[in-house]
Amino acid sequence: MRFSERHGHKPIRTQLQVDSMDEPLRNGIWNVLLIFVDDVQPKDLSSTRVLLYAAFDRCSAFAKCMWAEFLRRPLDSVPPMFEFPSRVREWFFDAEWYQIYDFLEWVNQCPYSSLEPDMFRKKCNAVFVQEKSAYRFVGDQIAPIIDEAQIQGIEGALAQTKDLGIDGANTHLHKALHLLSSRTEPDYKNSVKESISAVEGLCQIIVGDRSTTLGDALKAIEAKIPVHQALKKGFSSIYGWTSDEGGIRHADGFGEGECGQEDAIFMLVACSAFVSYLISKAQNAGINMQASL
Repeated sequence: MRFSERHGHKPIRTQLQVDSMDEPLRNGIWNVLLIFVDDVQPKDLSSTRVLLYAAFDRCSAFAKCMWAEFLRRPLDSVPPMFEFPSRVREWFFDAEWYQIYDFLEWVNQCPYSSLEPDMFRKKCNAVFVQEKSAYRFVGDQIAPIIDEAQIQGIEGALAQTKDLGIDGANTHLHKALHLLSSRTEPDYKNSVKESISAVEGLCQIIVGDRSTTLGDALKAIEAKIPVHQALKKGFSSIYGWTSDEGGIRHADGFGEGECGQEDAIFMLVACSAFVSYLISKAQNAGINMQASL
């Protein structure tokens, strides 16, 4: 907090920016992008000719990729390289708030970046926190505000399921995050479904029965691994909330207005934590989950 804010000479902004982007937030994001763009463009004109050509080639490839893949404009309309930064700047400061977040996600995965994606996401998240954005990078996607511990929990479950080749649970968690993260058309109800499906799929692997439901799998799972009764009871209740006659997975359950962002965030965080917990328990019990895939 600055001196002027501490002493009441300037108001402290506390309102999160959900469907808007003020000037300090947009400027902060642009400054992070300038670091990225500067890293892509050639800096040292005294370099050897080979290195100089390589730098220009990388810069040109980034420009063409952005022009065609992100902006979806004709390749033969790409501006000359000396004009390209100013054209991008013009687009950036006229773009809608959600287009800026789309752009950050695209830059994060651009194959022509020489900046480490982890560092790029950290720099973006630092700006989001400072300027009261309602969003954070979680993995490769920008999601509604989730604190650092929750981000680590989700990313941990994604990494574990990927490393172990548990593709079903990994896909469900990615889909849950994607449905939650849409800035213009979030689908909280189906995000919840995907989150609980990740747990269900993992439990099916652990008990060795792909046809069983999560409710039955939770009853059978304690014969293979020790699960605290409170946790088992808690997830049995959550499964009932999602799957009984009035539940969210039922065709006639929950109206659209009855499942909100807070429900989807809770389910993604809780299910990610439970997935990591079950993987650790299964590994400690010597269960070869890959043999059940």
